[in-house]
Amino acid sequence: MAVQERKSENTFDRYIAEVRATWGDGKAPDLPFKIKSLMEKLFAQTSPEDPWMDELIREGKPSRELYRDPDHGFIRSILVEGEDKLGRKFVAQGEAVSRMGMPIAGVHGVCWTSLVRYAINGQPG
Repeated sequence: MAVQERKSENTFDRYIAEVRATWGDGKAPDLPFKIKSLMEKLFAQTSPEDPWMDELIREGKPSRELYRDPDHGFIRSILVEGEDKLGRKFVAQGEAVSRMGMPIAGVHGVCWTSLVRYAINGQPG
């Protein structure tokens, strides 16, 4: 009987699994704090050599949606690279820390707004 090798999860896969397990109905008042803790753990455990981070660096896209949950629709993180008017390059890594839904008058829809905390070149923005 052959033993099948199990593919190990990377730090981003573990983070997504932990967020999904924590999310529940998305209404817990302490949810942003729990997600913040998971995001801090992700960044503390991720090195530039991790395959998913290495891919982002190699692609060099100015911005990219990293993950949108298929069941809950939440966007947890964003990466933006750019250059200001003085020619200084920057990398801004954002994490959604709060969410607010507002009904749209006259239609059956909701506009979701997220408060995003950014670290710009590794410094809180």
